[in-house]
Amino acid sequence: MTGFRPHITNGAIQSSYATHKLNNQEDVSVQPDVYDYMYDHGWQDAHVLWHQARGCSGSGGAVGINGLPSACKFTDFLPKQNDCQGAVNGLDFLSGHRLMREQLLELWPDNAEQFTGWTKFPRTAADYPAPIRPYFTAWPKAILDIADIADNIEAHISEFPTEGDLGTWISCSIKPGVAGGANFSTARNLHFALHANGVPTQNQKHAANNNNVNLDAYLFWKLHGWIDNVWDRYRAAKQKTKNDADYKAEMLQQCREMDKWREVGMETRGTKGHPNQQLDFVPAVKEAGFFHEKIRPALESATAKCSTCHGAGEEAGLRLGYQVPSTEIVERLIGRTAHNTNDFKMVVPGNPEKSWLYLKASGKSGDSGAVCTANAACKQTMSGLSSQNIQDLYDWIKDGAKAPTIVQ
Repeated sequence: MTGFRPHITNGAIQSSYATHKLNNQEDVSVQPDVYDYMYDHGWQDAHVLWHQARGCSGSGGAVGINGLPSACKFTDFLPKQNDCQGAVNGLDFLSGHRLMREQLLELWPDNAEQFTGWTKFPRTAADYPAPIRPYFTAWPKAILDIADIADNIEAHISEFPTEGDLGTWISCSIKPGVAGGANFSTARNLHFALHANGVPTQNQKHAANNNNVNLDAYLFWKLHGWIDNVWDRYRAAKQKTKNDADYKAEMLQQCREMDKWREVGMETRGTKGHPNQQLDFVPAVKEAGFFHEKIRPALESATAKCSTCHGAGEEAGLRLGYQVPSTEIVERLIGRTAHNTNDFKMVVPGNPEKSWLYLKASGKSGDSGAVCTANAACKQTMSGLSSQNIQDLYDWIKDGAKAPTIVQ
């Protein structure tokens, strides 16, 4: 890494967030000059590919995301560990995201506020920018208790023998010494929780839970800046510095990997550019039917928060979000092999008990006998759906998993 000279717009743009209104909901992003730079240089695609590379199974059968080739096909680029598999992955998580943030700080040193994280975990709506406070949900006690550990990391150094252990805990809520990811829990996952809160559900253009483009989001850098602060204080407590040889080697490795993914993304897009750079989305299709009117609203509800993982970022190949037709969502479910386990299809029409979506939603996935091929926590229950929501899902599949109809 040789570093970056300040961008030509450094000091000429605002330092705070930019606002974007869509579907009567307001969201906040970094300044357009910043995210346009990232689009022009393939950062958003590189970030998508970087994450997908850490979810590849041994068969390398993952599908491409958002028009990109599957990261799993680039076997020379794949990391030593997948998500949540151990301390190597945990350190990759910390350093890979820090790399991007430090580059932005070099490009816009006079506008650094956009990339400066919270000094403490954001506990109330008042800690969020005013436009997105309406979308803040009060944290459960479990999250606040875990956040206390992070905010006072100096008193908990012994619980995390290595930096990678710290990263695995923040990103996966798995503490060292627990075999098989047994204590993975979305209810205690700080990284997951921060990406999910304060996000408008009907404005995904630059949203922190839109995995395709969440580098655009002001919240992305606030939350990863906070994680960086925790990591820095951990390192200081262990008398580590940025001049340490192992730290430099890790950052250089991440720089080289991210640059490779950036090149893949830019070669894929060619002169067409990233689809999110278009000014307008494709108009929403008018649809009807049980899935569209019952199942989808439950999955996209503020309680379920399924779009946090399955937003336009297409986690596990499934997209939710206002701009995605329900017919497309159903098409991605029917007869498709479940990600991270090859033992089930996502939805088997007429057979809920053989449908991975139902098993995950109902809490039966843990006893299904499925073998996780990448993420050790693949059988974790999808939380947030009510008993009626789960019954509706069961009934929809039992009745043949009928696709929505297009209303002219």
